[in-house]
Amino acid sequence: MARGVAGVLRRAYTSRVRFLLSTRNLHSFRETGCRSLVNPEFDVPTSRFASDNLIRAQLQWNDYRFGGFGFGKARGFSSTVDNNGENDEKVESDIEDCAESLGSESEDYDEESMVNELGEVDESLMNDSAVSEIGDNVTESSEAARALNARYQDPVELYRELRQSEVRAKLRSSELDTLQEIFGYFAQSSWGANQALAIYIGRSFFPTAVSKFRDFFVSKCKIEVVQDLVRVGATDEAVKFLFPVFVEFCIEEFPDEIKRFKSVVDSADLTKPATWFPFARAMKRKIVYHCGPTNSGKTYNALQRFMEAKNGLYCSPLRLLAMEVFDKVNALGIYCSLLTGQEKKHVPFSNHVSCTVEMVSTDELYEVAVVDEIQMMADPSRGHAWTKALLGLKADEIHLCGDPSVLEIVRKMCADTGDELVEEHYER
Repeated sequence: MARGVAGVLRRAYTSRVRFLLSTRNLHSFRETGCRSLVNPEFDVPTSRFASDNLIRAQLQWNDYRFGGFGFGKARGFSSTVDNNGENDEKVESDIEDCAESLGSESEDYDEESMVNELGEVDESLMNDSAVSEIGDNVTESSEAARALNARYQDPVELYRELRQSEVRAKLRSSELDTLQEIFGYFAQSSWGANQALAIYIGRSFFPTAVSKFRDFFVSKCKIEVVQDLVRVGATDEAVKFLFPVFVEFCIEEFPDEIKRFKSVVDSADLTKPATWFPFARAMKRKIVYHCGPTNSGKTYNALQRFMEAKNGLYCSPLRLLAMEVFDKVNALGIYCSLLTGQEKKHVPFSNHVSCTVEMVSTDELYEVAVVDEIQMMADPSRGHAWTKALLGLKADEIHLCGDPSVLEIVRKMCADTGDELVEEHYER
């Protein structure tokens, strides 16, 4: 055993002596405070070195992974190197003594397996022991997590016990530090933040909620639960155990925050268009679908009802068509304003508006509204404007003019909104 270690140290020392002989005229690595030259000029100077630093520089025994072999107990020694190597025997005897002191702790040491031809220590064997130690820790943590989940299967019951607890457990500082690490890991867990969205706890509020839950848990938790949780450590298993209890805590402690976030989520939900305009949904609207081909008289009949009403709105797909209706209605003595993206004409005392469909206002109340070319609702670029007009117009009576291509869609939308649908079919 000792021969193997001594061989390593001897090779390191031999390399040191060769280096000193090849660099005789250079300064030493570390002088001992005496700067005067003992030998005459041009002779090899006597330099004093501390061999502990040189050995550490050549070998990797100062690494924490070699602590188990007892190398850290090797004591440093000093030597004097002169031209004739008079002190070699003394240094070698010190090396042998150091190797013998390591013998009792390294009986299984194998030079061939631990040291390669260059005198370097093989780190792979050390890594195997470190990996096995990590694996043992992971296995122990998993077993502790399974035991914890088996003991506390009902998170609601555990939360009630915590809520009813009045005596605070006396925890050691090490246990408190571990709990801080666990809850810090919980607050940074992306899995926990994603799961919290299901109960309407937003990502921005999640760390605050975890902080409040930590204070509650530390002040109420029993010592048995803390000890079991400490054995699990700051792992995903600990987060998954705490999360159901965290859910119960948030539901009871943050109802207002949950309600606000839920309202934001509901307002951003675009999968239910029938709920987009609550004021229009509160009205009992009548939808008249004038279905027929071009030049079949459907728009004419709708405009007749538009001019008969006390106030009304005409929605056109084209600016020129809106201007045509504007001129025609005013020529008949009915005051009507014009509203397009390029031009606005407000006629005094007018109760009727002719506009392009993108300029529709869902805030005004109308008796009659006419939406022309309703089949444009299926257009990928402009269809949203017709959908908005159909769903959001606050009018007692809405006349839709178009071909039969979107009739089924209109039927489905009226069924969802609860509006009355009347179909009038035209032939050319």
